[in-house]
Amino acid sequence: MKNLEAVVKQTQLAVNKIAPGKVTISIDRTDGQRCLVGAYETPSGPGAKSEKLDKHFEVDFFLSFFNKRAKWLNASMEEKLAYKGHPQMF
Repeated sequence: MKNLEAVVKQTQLAVNKIAPGKVTISIDRTDGQRCLVGAYETPSGPGAKSEKLDKHFEVDFFLSFFNKRAKWLNASMEEKLAYKGHPQMF
């Protein structure tokens, strides 16, 4: 359990450098699987990125999702509503 808590803490600290206060990192234990989840708000409601925590999991790969969307994540909701493209291209 402590290992999972360390992954959450490490990932939260890293994502806070990308989009301070915009993403909440947690563990989802649905269907016996453990996934790392990054939850954030979108103009249409809650959004999330999840990755299965298995031997192939890499924090840097998980964080790349948020790095690619950093400008969009940090934009105001009004800016997000006005933007019609993909968040990665914001």
